[in-house]
Amino acid sequence: RSTTEVATGLKDTVEGHFQFAPGVSGTGLKFDGYTTRVIRLKDRAPRLGGAFTMDAWVAPAALPWNWCPVLSQEKDGLVGYFFGIGPLGEFGLRVSVRGEWKECFSRDRLPLKKWSHIAAVFDARRGITLFLDGREAGLLAFQGRPAYAGNADLLIGMNPEKRKPSHIVGQG
Repeated sequence: RSTTEVATGLKDTVEGHFQFAPGVSGTGLKFDGYTTRVIRLKDRAPRLGGAFTMDAWVAPAALPWNWCPVLSQEKDGLVGYFFGIGPLGEFGLRVSVRGEWKECFSRDRLPLKKWSHIAAVFDARRGITLFLDGREAGLLAFQGRPAYAGNADLLIGMNPEKRKPSHIVGQG
């Protein structure tokens, strides 16, 4: 199964259980939260430079058990980027810079079952700025160029490996 990105006309693989549902404008994918992911093969993924913007319309039905990618391209937890939603309803961007992850998280939490526009702006000279519905929601100032994971597929909606829930009750 596949879906077509409107901006480029590229078809991407969709895995897992999903439905098409009304979106903010037109039709979107409704992920099941467990098995659904969209895969853009590494050779067709955009090549990012020293500045980029990522944005998405999201309407989470429930909070994820751990960080869930809206969009990510990372390799072995060492290089790449991760734009996603956290287990407390926050969202954020992580970027690998000089061997460490620079992480910026939103101050605000996303509402459930309501469309929100989230965006992350990265600039190698300024750092990361997050926006929720057009308002600044987070800021992390630093300088440095990212180390991208061009040899990894770009993923939407699911991590590349299984992860434990982040807030397990009864574990010490």
